[in-house]
Amino acid sequence: MKYFLGIEHTGSQLKIAAFKKDSKGYKLHRFDKLAYSGDSQKTRGELLAWKKLNLPGQVEAQAVISIAESTLFLKELTLPKLSKKQITEGVYWELAGLTPFPKNDMVFDWKELEKVDKKTNILAFSARESAIDEIVNIFEEIGIKILAVEPSILSFERISSADFNVVSLLMTVEHEETNLLVLKKGMPVFTTSISTPIYGQKSGKRRLNNVVINDLAEQAYKTIEFWQAKNNDKVSQAIITGEIAEKYYGLAAAVNKLAKIPSLMASKKKLENMSFSKETNAMQLRYLIPIGAFFRIAEGNGGVNLLPKAKRQLVERANFEQKIRKNLLIFSLVNAVFITFTVIALIFLNLVNSSLLKTEAQKKISVKNHPAQNLISEVNDANKTAVIIDNLIRKQKDIGVRLDKIADLTPEAVSLTAIDFGQLENEEWKIKGVGDRNDILAYFEKLSGEANARNVNMPYSNLSKETDNEFEIIILW
Repeated sequence: MKYFLGIEHTGSQLKIAAFKKDSKGYKLHRFDKLAYSGDSQKTRGELLAWKKLNLPGQVEAQAVISIAESTLFLKELTLPKLSKKQITEGVYWELAGLTPFPKNDMVFDWKELEKVDKKTNILAFSARESAIDEIVNIFEEIGIKILAVEPSILSFERISSADFNVVSLLMTVEHEETNLLVLKKGMPVFTTSISTPIYGQKSGKRRLNNVVINDLAEQAYKTIEFWQAKNNDKVSQAIITGEIAEKYYGLAAAVNKLAKIPSLMASKKKLENMSFSKETNAMQLRYLIPIGAFFRIAEGNGGVNLLPKAKRQLVERANFEQKIRKNLLIFSLVNAVFITFTVIALIFLNLVNSSLLKTEAQKKISVKNHPAQNLISEVNDANKTAVIIDNLIRKQKDIGVRLDKIADLTPEAVSLTAIDFGQLENEEWKIKGVGDRNDILAYFEKLSGEANARNVNMPYSNLSKETDNEFEIIILW
């Protein structure tokens, strides 16, 4: 059984939504909150103790981490219509002079907002790479594989039933920190945070303390006014989520009264193949962001990923290899079905052929003019087809062995992006990927010397740049 975690990292706290997968789909395993201190060794020890207590033995566990936008640098950019690779290069140089992070300690990604005329509007996200690397290492050192690190709004949007078509203020209210984001088409275009501990009235009612209500409502109003003063769009609604969900009330009404816009508590979409057992709706609403982070794994979709570059390449390579294995499995199953039908057809045709041969022996003269002659011709054609099919199947069986060989010979520094199997008859494969010039040359030499192929060649254009070359190598088996 596999376990999958959605982890929300906000300041000094980790909120974990752990799920397990069985034949019926995904089932909630547990919700938990853990302190995240500045002492990485202490945090690692607490996480390891949590893992030993809540996840069985050597079970495989994967996770997506959601981080608060208050730790990120966000920037809207307008670029010409370019390829994704060109946009990524352009974003890097735009951010290099803007972010508070050093160029050699910055990780970034981007998401397209819209295309207007010949321009592309994007939102760039950047973070301090060393800070991301620290939290990722803590989890991976205790045996939890991190597949992605994404902004919390992307986790929230994935799971929330709110309308993101209008400009909105999102308030994520936690015990130690409240994050306020202005969203445009579901993407954060402005963010700020405040430290306001939340607690209820002393009377014991579920109403949020009046001092806290007033502080949060006032901050929400100031955030809206500040953003609207610098932009033409107006904030149309406020969405409130976080630890206060169905625990304290009063904040939505206060924001509505002060900002004069509809204010509502966030709710969750209905999710297919997901079971939350007997967990209360209130608890689910408090864990919307970690549930959304986990759901990135369940959906199998990519998106913004702020993993450090080296770790991200390893994840992408593992995903690519997994797709190859999955395709090979499907290919094998199709072949098995096809072979089964071919065998049945051959048996049937063989019976027909035997019957015709007996008839021919018994009636040598009459058979020459008998309609069964046409059937005999069809049987001969079918036998020839079966021989051709058998030859093709033998060639197909070599694919798995060759793929394993290529995987073994591929250096870690080279990223493969595609393998074109070509036609089975000529057995010409094209391998495409990205790598530095020296790594590509070394890879080419390995393939030439160890792949057991008839011929291996590549164009000189593969070596046009010192680094990040897109290359193509042709193998003739």
